[in-house]
Amino acid sequence: MSCHGITQGVMGTVVRRWEAAGRPDWSLERTIDEVKWADAQLSRDGLGKIRHRQLRQHIQQGDERYVRLWTMGCHFCWVNPRNPPCSICNRG
Repeated sequence: MSCHGITQGVMGTVVRRWEAAGRPDWSLERTIDEVKWADAQLSRDGLGKIRHRQLRQHIQQGDERYVRLWTMGCHFCWVNPRNPPCSICNRG
């Protein structure tokens, strides 16, 4: 099970890759790269069209500010933890 029960979409894809990598302390920049990779992968697979349409548009336009804010707003456990800590990764 992924952090916060997320299983689909860009966020879920990034969390699964983080878990598969052994839950390392990825930087915000690394996480942004993973967000872009996940969106591209979902796009290739024909997924995430509606849910992440706005994110995809900003990535395609090279709007790094939007992508950074989107990533920080997701509260990935290793970048921007919530309080109380995530029950999966115990960070917060």
